Amino acid sequence: GIRRPPADARVVHLDAVLAGRARARESDDQVTFSERGNIQGAQFHAVAAIVYERARERGLGHEIPRGWLLQDIRD
Repeated sequence: GIRRPPADARVVHLDAVLAGRARARESDDQVTFSERGNIQGAQFHAVAAIVYERARERGLGHEIPRGWLLQDIRD
């Protein structure tokens, strides 16, 4: 079925957070929910390449085994 936040959930729109008009989570106990459906991890695509390139420019981090990032998906 479709997963939805609790009826008493506080709704905060991303544009309001980015513009400084609203706060997102106020504690580590709070959970975020995206109404956009099955896009797990997609919110990170926009910055992942930039973070990676900046880290490489600064000589930070280290290579990890490619196998850590792959999985077999079975139906």
